[in-house]
Amino acid sequence: MSKIQAFDLDKIREIFIPIDSLHGKLNLLEEEYKKFIKFEEQGVQEIPSEDFSKQIQSVSKYIRNLFPHMTEISKRNLSKFLFIKDNLVKKYRLALKKDLKLLNLNQEKSKIIGLYLIDNKKISKIIDIISYIYSIELHQWLDIFDSLKLNSLYRSSVKKSEKFYSILIEKRLSQELNKIPEDTAKILVDDFKKAYREDPDITFQSFLRDIEKRLTKKDLDERKKFIKKNKEKKELEKLIKAQEAQKQAYQDYLSLSDREFERKRRKSKREKLSDLVEKTKQTEKIEITEEITEKIEKFKAKLGDSFQEKYMIQQDDEEDPINIIRKRKEEKEKEYKKYLNKFKEDE
Repeated sequence: MSKIQAFDLDKIREIFIPIDSLHGKLNLLEEEYKKFIKFEEQGVQEIPSEDFSKQIQSVSKYIRNLFPHMTEISKRNLSKFLFIKDNLVKKYRLALKKDLKLLNLNQEKSKIIGLYLIDNKKISKIIDIISYIYSIELHQWLDIFDSLKLNSLYRSSVKKSEKFYSILIEKRLSQELNKIPEDTAKILVDDFKKAYREDPDITFQSFLRDIEKRLTKKDLDERKKFIKKNKEKKELEKLIKAQEAQKQAYQDYLSLSDREFERKRRKSKREKLSDLVEKTKQTEKIEITEEITEKIEKFKAKLGDSFQEKYMIQQDDEEDPINIIRKRKEEKEKEYKKYLNKFKEDE
């Protein structure tokens, strides 16, 4: 099944490319023929051999007879092909004008219908013109790239793009770093940062898999030992810093006078209220032995009923608590009035 192709100006040019080539070759042939005529007029007389000169004369006679026929046939064919080409271009232009006219009529009708629908609020107004610019193709970029290097606006735009890209990469890198476990070695994290900046599509898991593929078991063991030594080194540095701090504190104590030293010792022995509260919470309840209960009972017996009234909460389950509150309130009011009258009498 033959493939249907669009018949436009580009297709017409493509068909008639060999004709342009033929026209060029015909011009080249005419120039070569002129050179041959000059050579025949000058060079044949200088040839010493008569047989060779006769052969050249016969060949030149043949060329003189053949050349006019060839040029005539070629020019006739060229004129015919050019005539066909002109007719095709004319027909294409007529067809294009007809299509444009129909398109214009259709647009007018569509515009009338659209305005009617917009007036009656059936549809909203639409954008009929494309508001964006098409991007430049690759071969066009290659043509203008050398001149763009000297353009300050283009260079500033490239710098802004590079800055925006680096900020975007750093944001995505921070998101990937948040996914990494906290106990991961810092060396691995630094290597991952470098790899991510080179290839932003990589993840930490794929980075680890890639390392395991590239490194042998021996390399991995050496790397683990290096990481372990690095951790031990950090712990040793922390211990050295703590010892230096203790040493500095000891030297500070030695530089104090006796009075200041005693004051600091007393201050260090004092306990904070928060520490006391915690200690009281942590202490166990005191166990009350029989001997202690006996002593408490003897003390209560000496005091008699006054101990019960003063120190023990009086409870009456039969009486309503609201009535108790009311009675106490009445007693307080009576007591208040009593003392108020007494103050008035004294005045």
